[in-house]
Amino acid sequence: MVLVFTVIAMVIDFGEQLERLLESKVGLLTILQEYYIPFIPWINGILFPLYALISVIFFTSRLAANTEILPIFNAGVSFKRLMVPYLFSASILALILLWTNHYLIPQSNKSRLGFRNEYISSKKQILRSRNMHIFLDPNRKVYINYYNKKDSTGHDFRLEQFEQKKLISVLKAKKIKLIQSPNRWRLSNYQQLNLIEGQEQLSFGNKEYIDTTLSLEHEDFVRFSNENDMLTSSELQRYMAKEKERGLGNARAMAVAYHRRNAEPVSILILTIIGMALSARKKGEG
Repeated sequence: MVLVFTVIAMVIDFGEQLERLLESKVGLLTILQEYYIPFIPWINGILFPLYALISVIFFTSRLAANTEILPIFNAGVSFKRLMVPYLFSASILALILLWTNHYLIPQSNKSRLGFRNEYISSKKQILRSRNMHIFLDPNRKVYINYYNKKDSTGHDFRLEQFEQKKLISVLKAKKIKLIQSPNRWRLSNYQQLNLIEGQEQLSFGNKEYIDTTLSLEHEDFVRFSNENDMLTSSELQRYMAKEKERGLGNARAMAVAYHRRNAEPVSILILTIIGMALSARKKGEG
């Protein structure tokens, strides 16, 4: 059943992506290695609860059709006792799906989704471009009015520094540009405002520009919408903590993705109970 559903899903997906794959001019071996082999654990992870439901229904209905369940009940075995081996087997399947959701599938998705983002669907990028507030650390906050991903430049930059919850300095620049990945920036037309004991000291830069290193990367502004699916759970938790500390709004979506990985295996137990209850009684019409 797993083999049949996998082949059907691969054929359907290949038919949908054929035109884009031909346009990308990528070799067949590369398509198989980087997309369709990692495609197998992903599609089976989605269909795994369905496999469990169909297996339970096929197996139990066959027992009921052969009048094997009724004698078990007549011997005094309760329905709950009969369900013990079903739930035991379902628990093993749930643990397998739990492990694959947290580690195996995200690892395979790095190749599959990386290939998809590059050659099949280039519209998966999410751009944070306007009115960005980012905490570099608890005492420093960055504001950028507009960010252009094409040339990695930000406009109307402001770096605010705090001490004991009081603003002590503001560094402003008309333009900020990434000159060396991941975090070396060039500030143009800049000025420094220091607040010392309630007095303002304004100083203008005596250079055309100044280069500095900030805990700010291009990926803080541009990310893929399916990026959560490419991270293992440990990587997702670290990334989620980082996003939350910096005040970015993606932490909630990451939390949903993380808890979904824990919730899907539970559906195997639920569908096992449903399938057992539906197919345990012998139907007179077959």
